[in-house]
Amino acid sequence: MQVDSCDAVIDSGLERLHHGDPAAAEALFRQAVEAQPTNSEAMGLLGVSLFKQDKKSEARDALKQAVELDPTDADAHYNLAEVFVSLDQPGEAQESYSNCAREDPSHPTAWRRLADLRARAKNHKGASEAAEQALLQTPDDVDLMFWAAQQMIVAGRIKDASALLRRATLLAPDSLKVKVLQFNTSITDNDVDGAVECIERAVKLGPTDRQVLLARFLLYNRLNRLKEAADAGGDFVKQFPEDADGHYTLGCVFEREGERGGAALAFARYIELQPERAIGYARLGQVLLHVGHLQDAETQLRKAIELDPKTAATHMHLSIVLERIPSRMSDAVESVGIALELEPRSTAVLGWLATLQTKQGKHTEAAQTYRKVLEIDPNDLGALLGYGHLLAGQARIEAAWEYLEKAAEICPDKSHVRATGLFFANAHPDLGRDHIFAMHQKWASLMHKETPEAFTEWKNDRSPDRPLKIGYLSPDLRGHSVAYFLQPLLVAHDKSSFEIFIYDNTPGSDQLSVHLHTLVNHWYRIVGGSAERVADMVREHEIDILVDLAGHTADNRLDVFARHPAPIQVSYLGYPNTTALPEIAYRFTDDIADPIGADTYYTEELIRLPGGFLCFNPPQPFLEVAPLPAGETGNITFASFNAVHKINRKVIALWSRVLDAVPGSSLLMKAGGLADPETRESIMAGFKQNGIQEGRIIFVERTPGYRAHLEVYHRCDIALDTFPYNGTTTTFESLWMGLPVIALAGDRHSARVSQSILSRLELAELVANDADDYVRLAQQLANDRKRLATLRSSIRPTMLDSRLRNATALAKEVENAYREMWRKWCNRPGV
Repeated sequence: MQVDSCDAVIDSGLERLHHGDPAAAEALFRQAVEAQPTNSEAMGLLGVSLFKQDKKSEARDALKQAVELDPTDADAHYNLAEVFVSLDQPGEAQESYSNCAREDPSHPTAWRRLADLRARAKNHKGASEAAEQALLQTPDDVDLMFWAAQQMIVAGRIKDASALLRRATLLAPDSLKVKVLQFNTSITDNDVDGAVECIERAVKLGPTDRQVLLARFLLYNRLNRLKEAADAGGDFVKQFPEDADGHYTLGCVFEREGERGGAALAFARYIELQPERAIGYARLGQVLLHVGHLQDAETQLRKAIELDPKTAATHMHLSIVLERIPSRMSDAVESVGIALELEPRSTAVLGWLATLQTKQGKHTEAAQTYRKVLEIDPNDLGALLGYGHLLAGQARIEAAWEYLEKAAEICPDKSHVRATGLFFANAHPDLGRDHIFAMHQKWASLMHKETPEAFTEWKNDRSPDRPLKIGYLSPDLRGHSVAYFLQPLLVAHDKSSFEIFIYDNTPGSDQLSVHLHTLVNHWYRIVGGSAERVADMVREHEIDILVDLAGHTADNRLDVFARHPAPIQVSYLGYPNTTALPEIAYRFTDDIADPIGADTYYTEELIRLPGGFLCFNPPQPFLEVAPLPAGETGNITFASFNAVHKINRKVIALWSRVLDAVPGSSLLMKAGGLADPETRESIMAGFKQNGIQEGRIIFVERTPGYRAHLEVYHRCDIALDTFPYNGTTTTFESLWMGLPVIALAGDRHSARVSQSILSRLELAELVANDADDYVRLAQQLANDRKRLATLRSSIRPTMLDSRLRNATALAKEVENAYREMWRKWCNRPGV
């Protein structure tokens, strides 16, 4: 066949292809190939006609021959690449597209197809380079720019991606895709402000776009901007209510924000959508635990365990719930045991086991467990703080301090880590007032960094003489010393002039909680509530004066006070030192506990109540005072009912001197934790170092019921107080049961409370000025049985007639102080 005739056949075949008849075209192209076997054009078109008929293998063979005949034929390389793609041979396809682009760099689609294949092969660098070549041919293709920038980001070419996206923005300023990718670029480049700006712009462009709404939600969550994350998550689940993961993540955000109500609703919705997933029940159970709904929490956690019995954390949280339910301690121990079997080296599970052991009074076992945690992770904060707390409860405050200080060194910028040290600093015999005050100020500076800007405006009616709303906030509204001292004040308050609100952060409740509830008209449980929510509640109630009853003790809510929700805030009762929060303006005390000059060590203004800052309301039953156990000739029994963490080496040394000065005498010690062998050994070792043998120290464990507790006083003659952290409730109890208390006056509030109490009973002669005086007073009193007997019979009557039992007088002084604070505030300009 002549060349002209062959070209005519090829043209006819092309015409058939264009008219959709590849079979007829195939016949013509075969005719041309038979006539001219080296005609690459005919061979290539034969391959195309075969491919159009889905004869892929034959098409591949024909096109391979075509590129062998003419390696410069870009179209043949391209068509062969297309066949390879259809045969799922991506490697061969990439090679053919590359050959096409090599022969024809301006080929309209080869570069784009090559880029796509490289991206699928995770060759993002090669994909981005191919896409750049494609853009040379179509420089205004915004979608291609978007795609190319994606590949650049994954390949780590962030600056190139940013430049390309700026170009795309100029061409299509309102392109949603561009904005989303700019957001991704900013995130990868750690440009937080740029990411926020881009995603918010994307939301405006695509307010219902799933990818955009989810990206905004996850961005704010990642940035720990919890309020914005919660709002963004709410928008997402509102638009996509069936998205279970969205509800779950929103629940996690609410939980971190402290919005436990929102978290519970989100996790409950997740359970509705994913009823077979254990994680939903587990997280809901944890939320219910934090808000004190223990029975419901147990139900949810047991359902989670039913679905997934192999998750140690769920068993641990169930154990935490059970421990808080009365009479379920054995069940709590069983659950943590299961958790430990599942994860024997889990520091979280071991830490909770140590806590349980401590609560059971098994301090020796708890110490061993904490040491095991610290072997696994020497920097475990929970174990360092927990072990420090435990050692303090074994009368080893100096050893405890090493662990508390290490925790603060490891995590120097978290207020909650330093808070534990503040409480025990008051009992440390070697820390001066300046050092302790500086510690409190450091804590306050950290708290302010963690707290949103405090309120500076309030809508309270500024009438100076109107009835005032007083709020008391406490975590101890149960059988606790704070509740016993608060009770008479609540009873005696003038309800016509003061409307009382209680904000209860107590983890559990008891009979005293129920009784206190009857004394006020407004009682709000805030357990598990975020600081923001509780502060908003206080503002909604328009509380005029908010009173903190905890200071730096367990479960306090100083985070609420740091937000300054009430115009006037006061510290009272629960803590023997400054809170250091400038938002708390006043502190109730008296002129003996805090004499003139003590003000230097408080950030609060001291309000010294004329009759003393305490009123003792002895709990029922009223047990009669027993006769003097020593009688006229028997041996003296000294006593200490103080908490063990108040006992330090200097206290033991001084008590040893007292025992040495009174031959035949003994010391009875009763406190929680003394059932533990290691604690007794630690205390006894201190006495032995000071020459006192075991027979002279009597350890009494916790007794069942308050009556049995008071009956132990019948065995004692004289109480010895601790220092530098005096007793308060124990001083009152000792006096109530007829025991004179020997106290050592110190230079700070915690070391002067007993002096304040004794002075109100005209027993200031029992307060020593120094260690020698302490020994002398104890010795003289022990040797004067007549005076001792007289004191035993007279202290309670004196107490009953004193200001320390006059709740009405205390309430009047407190209320006068409240009114004066209020009038000053009303007269302040610009408030």
